[in-house]
Amino acid sequence: MIVLLTTKIAPAVEPLRFQSGQEQVITVELFTSQGCSSCPPAEKWFNRFREDSQLWKELIPLAFHVNYWDGLGWKDPFATQVNTDRQYKYRSTERLAWISI
Repeated sequence: MIVLLTTKIAPAVEPLRFQSGQEQVITVELFTSQGCSSCPPAEKWFNRFREDSQLWKELIPLAFHVNYWDGLGWKDPFATQVNTDRQYKYRSTERLAWISI
């Protein structure tokens, strides 16, 4: 599992926009799936951000459910091909820090 960081936004909902001002913020992205055996520990780690004093000020955690685990017997209702493509696109760049849990 790759960690870099689910909400599924309905098409009629306006996307959330954050503006950090002069200072840059840290974005942590978790790519996860309900069918992934190593995802629960990663999600437990990720959920610690809920209590972080920097949350939404200096730190923005995002979780994306990917669909490539769906073929193992459990279809993740939150997974999308768009999320999977996002992870694959990131994977092809070398500008990001990757952490495996």
